[in-house]
Amino acid sequence: MMNKYYVLMIIIMSSIFSFAGEVSCGRPYTIVLNGQMHHKTHGYTIQWSEHMELEKVHKSGDIDGRWKISKWVVHTTMPMPTTVNMEQDYDFTVPKSVGLHGRFHMSMHGNEMVQTLINSHLYLDIENNRIGLKKTNLWIGEIYDNLVSLQFFQPEQLKKRGYRFQQKGEEFPSTLLTGFITGKKSKGTEGDIEIVFPDSDNENNVIFGPYNPAVAAITARIKSSKPLPEGSYTWSIDTIESTEVKIIGNGGKQVVFHFKGLPEYNSQFGKHHITVKYRSADAQCTGKAENILKLFYPAFASNHPSRNSKEKSMPNWFYYWKQTPAAKPHGDNVRLLYGGRTACNCNKEDVVACYETGSFNKVLYLCDLSRAKFKGRMQTTYPVLDRSKQPPLLGWQTTEYIDTYAVSLIHEYQHYLDEMRWDREKSKAQINAQDKDHDGIPDIEEAGLKFDSEKYQTYQPTYRDNNGSIVSLDVGGDEEWLAYESMRDYHPGIYEHYDWGCPGTQIDDALCKDFIPSGN
Repeated sequence: MMNKYYVLMIIIMSSIFSFAGEVSCGRPYTIVLNGQMHHKTHGYTIQWSEHMELEKVHKSGDIDGRWKISKWVVHTTMPMPTTVNMEQDYDFTVPKSVGLHGRFHMSMHGNEMVQTLINSHLYLDIENNRIGLKKTNLWIGEIYDNLVSLQFFQPEQLKKRGYRFQQKGEEFPSTLLTGFITGKKSKGTEGDIEIVFPDSDNENNVIFGPYNPAVAAITARIKSSKPLPEGSYTWSIDTIESTEVKIIGNGGKQVVFHFKGLPEYNSQFGKHHITVKYRSADAQCTGKAENILKLFYPAFASNHPSRNSKEKSMPNWFYYWKQTPAAKPHGDNVRLLYGGRTACNCNKEDVVACYETGSFNKVLYLCDLSRAKFKGRMQTTYPVLDRSKQPPLLGWQTTEYIDTYAVSLIHEYQHYLDEMRWDREKSKAQINAQDKDHDGIPDIEEAGLKFDSEKYQTYQPTYRDNNGSIVSLDVGGDEEWLAYESMRDYHPGIYEHYDWGCPGTQIDDALCKDFIPSGN
């Protein structure tokens, strides 16, 4: 049985994307108030000072809205020391209809007493430069520009409305507090953050190893243009089907993305987004950065996750490229098998692919592309032919990796089509009788195809070989010429975005030096 095969004439020929993000810190409005007073009780005059701080509950918008008393310290100095030394907590309550309450800690030693708010459910409203309780339309302070004045307990006003602020049965004295509103009305930018890969010579490329299970890892770290407040960093990566992904150190500024097991599908290689979200401990600063990892498999290894035991020995490039449009010559479905160094003419060192003539099966074989002839790059060069032109040799085309795969299938598929067109259901004797010059095309068909029925190879264009000599092109007959012509309109590069092999069309060979076969 004869074999049609694609003999290659070998001649010499041979990016990081990052999304930096801004860190924005909310500048919540803060009111800081201080005041002093003298308070008479039980015949004594007591010196009284207060410090109060309020923070706006909702950080957006202007100053109008609900405010929480976040800090309140009352310091009392009595005219003479007491013999009482004590520590205790007490509740401070506004009538339930208002719903305000807080808990204070009181510390008394000598003639000093300090009362500190330790649990606050005390809220005030600001509206139209007034401070108070919007629910009851009770206003106890005002704002002029950024100057604030507030007296929490206003005896005459409150008594008229039936309110009493009480502490152990006594009216809770209140100081006239004054101060300022501080803070900005909008978020400020605190610089940029970005994701970098500090320990990787491979830039953002993640290359799986050749063993089973395949593993890979890459370190990612946050880089900021300014020091950031203490906080947490939440890292994530989009889904990679059938691959186990661990993020070691998640929560910190630096993590390791660890991958185990090659994906089942070729579509899972290539670009994957990683994201880190920053949040300061006080929740006022947030930021987000993204970057892209590119996943590659070792092209010549055989550690893919095929579920078919017969496919286990085939190289990764063959397993994954079968899933791509490059495996469909002219868009047609064919059955592809790995021929290694045994099927059809795969035992010849310069054969990329072959079709077994006489089988009439839509089966194409890809040969072992790790041989030295292919220079570790699956590199081939073929003549670009067009019998309608003069001279019919238009030049030479060199392909590598997935382009070699795709264009060789186009070549072999043409052999299949020709055989189905001219030889189907004919005996070997009939085939020989219709083709006297044994060029693979029935003699009766040749004139219409602009071939000479008395010549094995009608066209004999010349070219200069590597030694500088002028020689005639021998492609192996007229039908073989048709197979080469079928490759003419192939455009190298059209399938490169499907090639995630290392080595391959989308990665520097220098990064894959450990995976490039020496050839034999």
